[in-house]
Amino acid sequence: NGSASEEYNKLTDTIYYNDGRDLWVNLFIDSRLDWKERGLQLVQHTRFPDEAHSRFVVEQAPAEALAISLRIPSWTTNNARVLVNGRALEAVPSPGGYFRIRRQWKKGDSIELDMPMALHVEAFADNPSLQAVLYGPLVLAGQFPLGQVPVPADKPHGPDVAHAPIAVPML
Repeated sequence: NGSASEEYNKLTDTIYYNDGRDLWVNLFIDSRLDWKERGLQLVQHTRFPDEAHSRFVVEQAPAEALAISLRIPSWTTNNARVLVNGRALEAVPSPGGYFRIRRQWKKGDSIELDMPMALHVEAFADNPSLQAVLYGPLVLAGQFPLGQVPVPADKPHGPDVAHAPIAVPML
């Protein structure tokens, strides 16, 4: 058992996935893929989560058709869209699934994925009466005035809100 700090390093090995034939894009991270076995080189340009947009550029394409499936996050809206070479596709991506594009790719082809973010709440799995406020995938936090949150001596890492509730400022 590790400290779990090594898990963050493993995130980079799940940006892309392939089954030997087709490609899945799982994460939105500025990155480069060199899939030698299939002859595909793909670059992802993104400033996610500062911008809810990723652009993929084919730098080298295989000789035969290939499917690229983009993850469409569950937190995005029904206004998500995919463009290939600047043209919006007629099919609408569904939040919470993958959007598959199968075609003969060429060097210079581009895919753009727009994932609008919206304000929403999610209940905690272990206590549905508690909720987190999110904007897209980002959990929002409020700032308490300094010195006004009591921290018990036996829990220096934070307040024990289950036994000593604190007043939450109005949003």
